[in-house]
Amino acid sequence: MRQPSNTKKGQFKSRDGGSSGRLRQLSSLYHSKVRGIVLIMVCLLTLLLVAGCTGSQGPAGSAGPQGSAGPQGAVGPAGPQRPAAVAPAATIVVEPAVVERTGGTITITGSGFAPNELVAFELVGGWGEVPIGIGPVGEPKEEEASAAGAVTECNEGGAFKVSITFYKRLKSMSEGVVAIEAKGSEGSLATAPLKLI
Repeated sequence: MRQPSNTKKGQFKSRDGGSSGRLRQLSSLYHSKVRGIVLIMVCLLTLLLVAGCTGSQGPAGSAGPQGSAGPQGAVGPAGPQRPAAVAPAATIVVEPAVVERTGGTITITGSGFAPNELVAFELVGGWGEVPIGIGPVGEPKEEEASAAGAVTECNEGGAFKVSITFYKRLKSMSEGVVAIEAKGSEGSLATAPLKLI
């Protein structure tokens, strides 16, 4: 007849009378818990080290040297040809503003005339109007002034520049301020002051 065993179900009696199966289970459980705790501690230490090593962001570095200029681009095509601009109203400028009645030269610059308009000039004072350059070019009359180019043609923009020289003394004109009138063949008119001495 079999003797009843003192060991519980699932346990094996060792030679020394202990329960080796139970010891093995306890030992395995203990070691797995220790490994888990060690693993958690290693992770925590790693996180602490990473957090401790990460400092605040440093200042931005200085800018690098300027790069060399790139190659010159190709020249673009020429734009469309446009007519010269025309000023809204005819104007003239006389230089110098003071001139001698004998041998004096003035330069008249005008703009705002009609394109290619012909322009003639007159001196206007208390005595009336005296055309400039209407008399014979070689032997101008004493009461007139004469100049090459006294009648001029405007460019396509309605502008011109002409020089006029007074060859003979104008007996009928006294010293003082007069007006230079520029009269265009298409009705343009501009004036500017001129002092005769």
